[in-house]
Amino acid sequence: DAYIEWMEGQEEFRGIDWKWSDVPAGEALFPDLVVKEQAEIVSTGIQEKLDVQGQGGKHLTPEEFHQALEETPAEDVILLDVRNSYEYAIGHFQGAVDPQMRHTVQWQKYVRENAPVLAKKKVMMYCTGGIRCEKASAYVRHVVPGADVSQLQGGIHRYLETFEDGGLFKGSNFVFDKRVATAPAQTDVVGDCSECSRPWGQLDGGRVCVVCKALVNVCYSCDEISLGEYFCTSHQDFRGCYFHFLDRFDAPALQDQASALKKLLDAAVGTGKKNRRNTIRKQIEVVERRLVALEEGAEVAEAQRRCRVCGDSFEACPGRCWGFWREAARPARPGRCEAGG
Repeated sequence: DAYIEWMEGQEEFRGIDWKWSDVPAGEALFPDLVVKEQAEIVSTGIQEKLDVQGQGGKHLTPEEFHQALEETPAEDVILLDVRNSYEYAIGHFQGAVDPQMRHTVQWQKYVRENAPVLAKKKVMMYCTGGIRCEKASAYVRHVVPGADVSQLQGGIHRYLETFEDGGLFKGSNFVFDKRVATAPAQTDVVGDCSECSRPWGQLDGGRVCVVCKALVNVCYSCDEISLGEYFCTSHQDFRGCYFHFLDRFDAPALQDQASALKKLLDAAVGTGKKNRRNTIRKQIEVVERRLVALEEGAEVAEAQRRCRVCGDSFEACPGRCWGFWREAARPARPGRCEAGG
């Protein structure tokens, strides 16, 4: 209360939509506290100067948002989930579109490619707490002048406070702290395990894409028998040829990987595939260096699961070295987990 009182006393911070959540006494939801000056709360990569206040979408209260979704014919509206795909995978509004983002920088690409559709429909959008929609909605109206854009004020957080049974939101809301996700007492599981396709909706810091480290929705049963080599929706075609830890493979297996990667490289044509080509080229180089090491006498190691982020044995670090999963006793490691909002 003292913190909020002080913040409200500063002119630049007045009017903040403060959000509260019940947390067990004594439980720390973040490994530490760091205060930094950032150009953006959530990095968007947008270079154009936007007037967020003037160009942003119309703010709808949870009640207004709910009513608009129920009353607007489905063919007249496009409901956009302005979050990452792994967040969408475990919970979203009925009928929402997943823009297939691994990080918010990709929002620009989605808007530009879908501008003709956005111009013809009523655009409604939502995110975790309303933060990402501020700039996202302004960017839509920048690219599509005159677009009818509205956004959920306070995000999923406020909506679930208002509609305690979940309303039109199904599944869980990913929240970027040690709770991982929140959900109504009774809700449907909307996600599927990436490995066996059984219904599943729980994310974990130890289950990430071997290529980009995005979170992957994997069930306990599959995870127990896995070496942790999972793939997000953007990298499904890397299965069988892209591995982070190569020391368990012999020369023929590595040669097969290199051959398959070169086929992927040949197929990655077009101006929008530059990053993909760079990723494949780098992996081919890594495989080739390992082949040289084997020729020089390196031994093939026994297969064991390791943390994709820090490289420690999974027994020592089951993905607890990065983001909000990081245990206080462990040093910070590089990883990807965008700030929520």
